[in-house]
Amino acid sequence: MAHNSPSGRRTRRRWLNIDQAADTVRPRPQMSIAFGGSFCKLQSAMIPRPDQVRAPRGAITQFSPAARKRLLELVSSINQAKQARLPLFVTLTYPATWPDEPAVWKRHLDSFLKRLDRKFTRCAAIWKLEFQRRGAPHFHLMVFGPGWIDAKWCARAWYQIVGSGDERHLMAGTQVARVKSWRGVMFYAAKYLGKVVGDACAGMVGRFWGVHRREYLPIELITIQMDFCQFFRLRRLLLRWVQGGQGAIAAKRKNGGGAWSPRISAEHQGFTLFREAARVVQLLRSIER
Repeated sequence: MAHNSPSGRRTRRRWLNIDQAADTVRPRPQMSIAFGGSFCKLQSAMIPRPDQVRAPRGAITQFSPAARKRLLELVSSINQAKQARLPLFVTLTYPATWPDEPAVWKRHLDSFLKRLDRKFTRCAAIWKLEFQRRGAPHFHLMVFGPGWIDAKWCARAWYQIVGSGDERHLMAGTQVARVKSWRGVMFYAAKYLGKVVGDACAGMVGRFWGVHRREYLPIELITIQMDFCQFFRLRRLLLRWVQGGQGAIAAKRKNGGGAWSPRISAEHQGFTLFREAARVVQLLRSIER
């Protein structure tokens, strides 16, 4: 009597065959995990091309989806257990008249951040440039470190830096808010810091977001190297976890409706996952058994 072997064994044997036939010049797959955060990144490896030339970076005129992704990855990588206080949200706006040069906007922001450094120790901030409907630029800041920033001090400092001379701007030019949970931090990062619509501007604006005193942000990233067999197993588990068990179905449709089979190509096949790092570590332990 004979019977077909279980599909799980066939799949695992296929993974092992691919792992053995992998290119020796290709770097191994890897996974980056942020301890205490909610960021994990699974990456396959690209075959290095000696003839590939990287194009020079052009003028930055908008907040691209790639920039938004990097911003959210940074916020999600913060170790929440080592951050004693939740961050503060600060908004800086311009009066009825504002300068047209982006360099002046960045200089005003730099002056404000330097005042924060002089007033508070170990102060870090993530800033984002946006444009209001009237066309005026304004900044959203997520400030880490201080227990509280006095709203009057913040308004007076920004008023003096801008030099508007408008009392209405002194009263309504800034805003300071306290976040109540880390879930609120991610909501703020996705809604305000990560907003893409309406961020286009004619000419070179420069960076739309940045980090002040990055060394004061508690970020612990580790990189785990793995073979292709472990990579494909982990990717399938993560897809099923994220898509509620529909990862295999989605992969089957992507491959033209046939049986799902892992493939090694010259492109990245991993993805970014905004989930608790502790849960992902449990999956890593399961594929090592």
